[in-house]
Amino acid sequence: MMSRIKLPHLAIGLCALFAVFSLGYWLGSRPPAGTYTIRTENLPPDADDYMGSAPSPSATPASAAPASPEPAGTPGDARININTASAVELTDLPGIGPVIAQRIIDYREEHGPFAAPEDIMGVSGIGEKTFEKLKDYITV
Repeated sequence: MMSRIKLPHLAIGLCALFAVFSLGYWLGSRPPAGTYTIRTENLPPDADDYMGSAPSPSATPASAAPASPEPAGTPGDARININTASAVELTDLPGIGPVIAQRIIDYREEHGPFAAPEDIMGVSGIGEKTFEKLKDYITV
């Protein structure tokens, strides 16, 4: 007799659980109010004329394109001098965290100033790959 009572309660409980999860999924998968997504991959090539946006990069003269990438967080051609930079300044470099920044300072104090940017590869943890990321952002 007990099994007859528990079975309907289990079925009702499972249905309620399913309803709650379905409702949560449906509500959670919708974007918040005021959020719109515009897909541009299927727009015609002359869509910029209708949308009023900036000219495409192909319309920009080649002389206006920058010759080399600008370092992130530094204005213009300013580079970080690895002989005078603090640990905080060194952590602004790509691939350099607080541990490597401290190793650069320790290496600098032990061996003297770097003669060339390539000398930073003498620091433990900085190899050719890391130097390739850094070379446009550092100077001596």
